[in-house]
Amino acid sequence: EEYFVSYLDKLDSESSYPDMLFAVDEAVYLLSTVKKRDFLELVVKKMTSISVDQRNSFMKEYLSNLSTSSTYKLDACLAIMNSSPQVLVESLVIHLEKPENNSLDRNSRYLLKNLNMGLCFDENPEIHTRLFAVLYGLNDIAKEDFQLLLDMYQKVTSRKGPAIDSLVPVSNSLSPVLNLGSFKKYMSQDLNFDTVFDMLAARTDIDNLYTFFDGIWFRCVNIKCESESQAVVRKIIDLKKKRNWSKIHYKYVEAVLNCTPSNKRPLLESFKNCAELVSRAQDGDFHKTKIKILECPPSEFIQKMFCDNLDIRFEISDPKFANQKFILSTTPMQDNNPDSFRLKWGLFDSDGISQMSSQPELHFALERYMNHMVYMYPLTWCGKPTCDSTKTYWNWGYIKFHNKSVEDLNMLESKEGSVQWKLCNQIYDKNYKLRLVCFVIS
Repeated sequence: EEYFVSYLDKLDSESSYPDMLFAVDEAVYLLSTVKKRDFLELVVKKMTSISVDQRNSFMKEYLSNLSTSSTYKLDACLAIMNSSPQVLVESLVIHLEKPENNSLDRNSRYLLKNLNMGLCFDENPEIHTRLFAVLYGLNDIAKEDFQLLLDMYQKVTSRKGPAIDSLVPVSNSLSPVLNLGSFKKYMSQDLNFDTVFDMLAARTDIDNLYTFFDGIWFRCVNIKCESESQAVVRKIIDLKKKRNWSKIHYKYVEAVLNCTPSNKRPLLESFKNCAELVSRAQDGDFHKTKIKILECPPSEFIQKMFCDNLDIRFEISDPKFANQKFILSTTPMQDNNPDSFRLKWGLFDSDGISQMSSQPELHFALERYMNHMVYMYPLTWCGKPTCDSTKTYWNWGYIKFHNKSVEDLNMLESKEGSVQWKLCNQIYDKNYKLRLVCFVIS
């Protein structure tokens, strides 16, 4: 055991696949022969300490041949990826998409039975959608598959959440407000602006121009845009037409630019002045689409948003959603793990009967009114809020709710690691209230 522990100590994010494979295989062997989980627990601890990219890369190769894997091997994978099951779901999807797989095999059923699909949906709704698309396409449904679906359905329908006054949830689950992850992979100096643009444009979960604009803004304010502004604007226009996106309201872009250093603005100013991308509807129309969900001073905002179990009901003035009630719900960080924070929203009504064919599409941001100016802080790519070990000083992506140096605070990190923001906005002045707002995307 001492040799195994010393071997694990040498593993890090630079370790090769064979080196990591040896450790995992040893743990699986002991689990299968003597039912000893001690080594597996050590491996899980080590694997969660290395970089997310390295761990995910290892797991994809380790499960490249799912059909030949033992249940002990699957148990090890489930333990290692417990807080990030989407990689296992992706391996399952790739396995089921093979032409020869027309039905669920033993290992597919085992993963479906033991994966946390709710967490997968929170972290990566796109792969969640792909999984169920391939399940719908299976040609041969066996009795065991039907029994599995019954078991899964029983689990879902047996879960009862806390009642919120007389309101009941209409949708099966609340939708995550922020589900695109952090902006870390788009911050590399090795990637030029055009490459980042193409990466963002290729993402199917970026489904509106507000979200895409936020991504362009994050890149511009942290790393300069090397491309000619008008050329980029033309590319955005083409993408908007291809994806059938609606325009952004001028007031949103203007308020975001108020948070932007002047030397980072050329492309963003060109975007703002483009009539094909930006709507200059009346201010009254803008305020109809903007919904104020929470307003309070920074210290109170931190307590409510990050530390409490928060449930806020709100309504949308758009006639299409008349008499409908919505709720925003938070789950605070658990056990100093930033990834456990949840921020979701969904539809509620008084009798549990929805008259809507679909929910509205909402875009969330943080707003501050100061010195007769409105400042809009995009939240799309902020990831999970984090803090120091005493939970005194809080950051939400590039937004700092304090005036301390982050390097001196030993901030807790999410699984994606810290993002080295070049631009940080400090929001801690108690004289100015913060507003959590959302925009109805037409």
